[in-house]
Amino acid sequence: MSFFTTYSKKLENLIAGVIFLITFAVYFSTMAPTVSFWDTGEFIATSHILGVPHPPGSPLFLLVGKFFSLIPISSDIAFRVNIFSPIISALTISLLFLICNQFIDRIDPSDNNKFFKMWSSLTASLTFAFTHSHWFNAVETEVYAFSGFMTALVVFLIMRWSQKIHDSNHIIYLIFISYIIGLATGLHLLNLLTIPFIGLIIYFSIGKLSTKNLILTFIFSLVIFFGIQTVIIKGLPQLTASLGLVGLSFLIILWVIATIYSIKSNKTFLSIFLSSVLLIVIGYSTYFAIFIRSGQNPNIDENNPETISEAISYLNRDQYGQMTILPRKFDNLPSKISIVGSPADDNSQFSFDQELDYMLHDIPSQASFLWNYQIKKMYLRYFLWQFAGKGDSGDPFVASVGASSDEDGVDWRQFGLPIALIMGLIGIGYHFRKNKQDAFSLLILFLMTGIAIIFYLNQDAPQPRERDYAYVASFMTFSIWIGLGIYSFINFITDSLLEKSIKLQSSYFLIGLFILFMPTRMLIANYHEHDRTGNYIAWDMAYNMLQTCEPNSILFTNGDNDTFPLWYLQEVEQIRTDVVVANLSLLNTTWYVEQLRERYKDNPFIKMSDKEIQSLDFKRWESKKISINAPKDSNNEIGKIEWELNPTYLGVALRTQDLMVLRIINDNNWNRPIYFGVTVSPTSMLNLDNYLQMEGLAYRLVNNSNQIINQNKMSDNLLSYIGDNSWFTDYDSNKYNLLDRDISKEYQRGYIFRNLANEKVYVDPQLGRLVQNYRTGFVRLSISHYLNKDFQKAEAALLKMEEIMPSSIIPIPSKQLQYQIAQVYSGVGNQAKMKYHMKELVERKDLLLEDYILYGKTFIQLLEDYDESKLIFETIYQNYKIIEQSILRRGFTATKISEKEWQDWQQSLPEIIYLLFLSYKNLEMYDEAKILLNDWINKNPADDNAKELLEEILQLESS
Repeated sequence: MSFFTTYSKKLENLIAGVIFLITFAVYFSTMAPTVSFWDTGEFIATSHILGVPHPPGSPLFLLVGKFFSLIPISSDIAFRVNIFSPIISALTISLLFLICNQFIDRIDPSDNNKFFKMWSSLTASLTFAFTHSHWFNAVETEVYAFSGFMTALVVFLIMRWSQKIHDSNHIIYLIFISYIIGLATGLHLLNLLTIPFIGLIIYFSIGKLSTKNLILTFIFSLVIFFGIQTVIIKGLPQLTASLGLVGLSFLIILWVIATIYSIKSNKTFLSIFLSSVLLIVIGYSTYFAIFIRSGQNPNIDENNPETISEAISYLNRDQYGQMTILPRKFDNLPSKISIVGSPADDNSQFSFDQELDYMLHDIPSQASFLWNYQIKKMYLRYFLWQFAGKGDSGDPFVASVGASSDEDGVDWRQFGLPIALIMGLIGIGYHFRKNKQDAFSLLILFLMTGIAIIFYLNQDAPQPRERDYAYVASFMTFSIWIGLGIYSFINFITDSLLEKSIKLQSSYFLIGLFILFMPTRMLIANYHEHDRTGNYIAWDMAYNMLQTCEPNSILFTNGDNDTFPLWYLQEVEQIRTDVVVANLSLLNTTWYVEQLRERYKDNPFIKMSDKEIQSLDFKRWESKKISINAPKDSNNEIGKIEWELNPTYLGVALRTQDLMVLRIINDNNWNRPIYFGVTVSPTSMLNLDNYLQMEGLAYRLVNNSNQIINQNKMSDNLLSYIGDNSWFTDYDSNKYNLLDRDISKEYQRGYIFRNLANEKVYVDPQLGRLVQNYRTGFVRLSISHYLNKDFQKAEAALLKMEEIMPSSIIPIPSKQLQYQIAQVYSGVGNQAKMKYHMKELVERKDLLLEDYILYGKTFIQLLEDYDESKLIFETIYQNYKIIEQSILRRGFTATKISEKEWQDWQQSLPEIIYLLFLSYKNLEMYDEAKILLNDWINKNPADDNAKELLEEILQLESS
């Protein structure tokens, strides 16, 4: 029993193992069952086929992913690859526990408190385990979970080295760290941000302490950081371009010989330097997998980096444009030419003075954007999500911290109290008091993995999704301070307020409370939101989009989010491989156009020479009518489609992708059916609306404008679905039910809708907006039947939509769409359903004054529900009077309402008064009607209509 009550290294390792099992069990229980949106589909597919993902690539991740894809633990390849993230994320938490122990030990190295220290570390590590962003990375296939582990491993090893500095073999730790950093370049460059921290730990352990030496150490660390990034990661391919592979091999052999010589000659510093560089290069060599596979032309071969020049472009991320620290990319940042003029020299290069002028342009706007958007919204908000809480910023009790009304802000109540944040702040203060050197080193790690990334990335607004996953290493660093804060807080309480005899028991009682109110509370609060169990939305939408397309179609998709799941289904599960998925954003690149041409040259739809492809660029454009040949038939006797094509870029040009869409339509010559996914923006559809016919999750290009939807195909896809009705509410329990039709790898009409009516499956707001594409299809099909006077089919389409995805389970994001649904129900005579949706509408948080008035009038005119209309217009009127009083007392600033908004209220007031009067009148609430009208007449004595209404009420009252 004493083994479990006294500190030992074995017990410490055992607790680390238990932490791994606990966190792995939680992560595995919440893991995504199959492919998810964003990069997961691409990573799983490229792991499975050893393809080439988007730059700069993650070859180490692909190799590990390939290994896991071969383990026969599930028939779903995505499940096999996904499971790596819970494993590696749980290992990260175990390492964090050991790291916290190391930092606390360096403050108080006595053995007496070591057992108690471990409980502080356990609490802190489990707290981080259940933070929002780390948990998000832990349940799907992404590089950030693996990258976080590598960061934790490097921190653990350098702290271990500082403990073993007097051992003869302590150099092994530094050499191993070099190799880990080299390997980590095959995941993500985030791991390089640990180098300044490593340098400071080394300096404080062996250096002669002075301000000058500290500055030199930090500068030297940054030199190493940029040296690895510039000389090794980017420089080796460029060196290969100069020397060739033979020359590079010869150079590496010379380096190996020099390393061996330095070791044998006992030249310590030189041998460490040469060995470290060599191991970084060896770790970095995982990139050979990318370049070798690219030469074999896999189906996913982004940027085609099979030559030296293409490899350099790939590693430099040229596809995404040049990254600059200044100027900050604030809204409406002018172009460089508009600020500094044309390039100064003959080589179209801007001079240094021009570059400087542009970097320093409008400093106040840059500073405001840096703070309000890039730091406050895109980092501090994420940071507070982890340790304070996350919630809908539309909630009046949630702080927006820069978030818009439809984004998540900081909910200070989510965890009861933000105890983790408080303990972390206490830990920072305690750390700086007790060990300034370690505290400063940790602060640098915290800033480098957080704010420094903000400066480096220089993100513009808006981003297509939340980016909190990129700062997890910074949140992990703060968690170390949480452990220190708990340790210091409990020591302070027990030393200052309690007798010595009960100090030990009280310490463990307080630890128990911390475990209960921090990691346990966060686990409970965050569990549902991070539980991906039963979430098949990405798989199903990809399948449904592919099955919308006729055989051998071309399907234009918008970008990563709607393309990568399609790639997964085609490359991994071999579903609808006949469909050409043409990514519009990639059509801006010449390599992608060449790949599409070569891959489908047996049945070509791109008939362009190499020279034509290489010369692709923006084209100046003014709005004009254009035409393309089309099949002649009874619906198109002229054999052409004609439409007005407007510029798509800044009102003056067509993008490369637009020119390629036109070229593909022309070169295809109606040989293959052409579709646009419903997620494609209207601008990217090139004003072809009149010739796009909806068939489900895609619009088909047709030669006429007679029908905006294909009723037969829409009905087959939406209503003749795959699977049993029970699949809507609980697929996992009913997936083996006998089916008339199963999932098909070939063309087959009929969609699959798994768990969209399952209240236990969490659907985040972003997924909810994607699911709305289904609802749009159902509503448009219903309206089409309604316009044809087929009310029974119109109602049936909406009722089936309600069964598949009830609005009580997945709310309808668009108030306009929900109002349309209510109107159709009214038109077909289903007043109960109309009333249900109207009540949901008035409870929304995103309504404007005009919406309330419209919905109130609808209750009166279509439902004759005067109780509901009374409630709406009474609320509006009371709000009007509150705002009026606030403006009279304190002006517009205090009311947070603009003068324009107040004018709108005043202009709407007569209608509001009249509609409230109608409600009172029909409810025979004559006294309320008289008070309302008398109040209005007192303020508007010239309103004869109001006097007539008052007279009417008096007559009704007396009759």
